Amino acid sequence: MNRYQLRKSTKDDLEFLFSLLKSTMMEYYKRTYGYWDDEEESGYLKKTFSNSMYMILLVDNKEIGCLALKEDQNSIFIDEIQILPSLQNKGIGSEILNDLVCRAKIEHKDVNLEVLKTNQRALSFYKRNGFSITEESETHFRLINSDQ
Repeated sequence: MNRYQLRKSTKDDLEFLFSLLKSTMMEYYKRTYGYWDDEEESGYLKKTFSNSMYMILLVDNKEIGCLALKEDQNSIFIDEIQILPSLQNKGIGSEILNDLVCRAKIEHKDVNLEVLKTNQRALSFYKRNGFSITEESETHFRLINSDQ
């Protein structure tokens, strides 16, 4: 049985999602782009909110993170996977990835994602969980699950 639950997000979750984004990504955005702007990032989150399927990650009925996926007939793209910093390194992210990879295998889909090059911690996490780099841009690595 999973330690976590997922629920579909609503517009009421935007404040939590922004706070989560800021606590998990601000450091990496500053290293990559040279700055962080609350207004700009909040606006971007509101704009992209409807384009991804954001789900709120719950443990013991408490909001601890989010998962956003984009799917088509061939792949599952992890748009966002964020967990509050105080609850990282507890195996929850690995459990989520494992569940997604298992579902993808059943559905004959690839699982892929992008990670900021400055976020070496996340890159190491994904590599430990069976992902490998397939492409890179100036700012990101693109990864795919290599257990397919």
